[in-house]
Amino acid sequence: MTEVDFGSLVVVALAAFAVPLLLAVAPGPRIPSVVGEVVAGIALGAGGLGLVDPHGPELEFLFLFGLAFLLFLAGLEFDPAVLRGTLSGGLRHVGATPLGRALLGMGIRLTIAFAITVPLALAGLLPGPTLVAFLISSTSLGIVLSVLTEQDLLDKPFGQRLFLSAAVADFATVLLLTIFFSTGTQSPGVRVALIVLLILLALALYWALRKVSAHGAVGALVERLSGAPTELRVRGSFALLLAFVALAGQFGLEVILGAFIAGAIVSSLAIEREHPLYHVKIDAIGYGFFIPVFFILTGARLDIPALLNAGDALVLVPVLLAAVFLVKGIPALLYRDEFAWGDCAAAGALQSAQMTLTVAGVEIGRQLDLIDEALGAALISVALLSVLIAPIAFARLHRRASLGSDDPRPNKA
Repeated sequence: MTEVDFGSLVVVALAAFAVPLLLAVAPGPRIPSVVGEVVAGIALGAGGLGLVDPHGPELEFLFLFGLAFLLFLAGLEFDPAVLRGTLSGGLRHVGATPLGRALLGMGIRLTIAFAITVPLALAGLLPGPTLVAFLISSTSLGIVLSVLTEQDLLDKPFGQRLFLSAAVADFATVLLLTIFFSTGTQSPGVRVALIVLLILLALALYWALRKVSAHGAVGALVERLSGAPTELRVRGSFALLLAFVALAGQFGLEVILGAFIAGAIVSSLAIEREHPLYHVKIDAIGYGFFIPVFFILTGARLDIPALLNAGDALVLVPVLLAAVFLVKGIPALLYRDEFAWGDCAAAGALQSAQMTLTVAGVEIGRQLDLIDEALGAALISVALLSVLIAPIAFARLHRRASLGSDDPRPNKA
């Protein structure tokens, strides 16, 4: 029988339990749990106390599954009504729709990001400028969602625009990482074809599940079996998540794409909207265990000594941190005709928070030898700082905009 390293598991579980308690009683501005979890991982990993070996088989699995589950939850926020509303007006009017503006904003992000990373690469300061450009263009959908929900903004026009922009950035980054930096051996053209095939399979499965669930007897049976102890909807979600993660792996694509698509299927079936307790259960599983464990292990994998011993990588931290806020701040001005200057600045600040896809991208870059330990540590340090700064900056900027502005238009947030 294979021995399980319960010691490391216990330490990680205790850290996941202790972090929110400590943050709740800590003085000063509220710090997001993800920051505390990553910092706890740094303290417990090889660069700190050495109590956790993040590369053991048990913790390696939890790290990968936690990442997949986080992308599954991001996919759950996909709203097919937004896509239908965008396409219903025809291609000529796409740019005037919220989704069209979000796509345009992502294009502006990438343009600015490449304008920053390419010169750094030419100066010999930054290997892999394309991968880094993709990563600093990404955002943290989970943090955006959490902050908007906490401030009761998610169902308002300002919150909806901000969330949609973050969702587009997340999905676009997942696609770009999968096409250009998948660890498989296929060419980018083959990967695009495989992504299309995976999406077609997802659409076919969605259609089949929709037809089956519309049958009265089937719906009644699922409803009866969706409470304890069977929890059929939750079991089905895990089966769907693992199936698309496995499919993505078989296709040589990144598992994060399969996980996101699985979440989008569940969202399109409107399960979480028609059955509110479903989302409560899924969130409890994810945020109760898998996701905090993922972020703690992210910190435990972070090689702080390598960052401190590499002067060039250390210098890059403030440069890339400023780039992150610049890349997100300029596209936020696209909403200047709808919202006040202060809210546009707040939107850019909040979308500057990034973590999940940065961690995933660094892991991919390491496997492909595009990113060394020092640069990986620098990128994750930038993500940590952005997660700490962005929610605080957003709260202050939005509060000022709400209290009054010299803008002649009313604040619609």
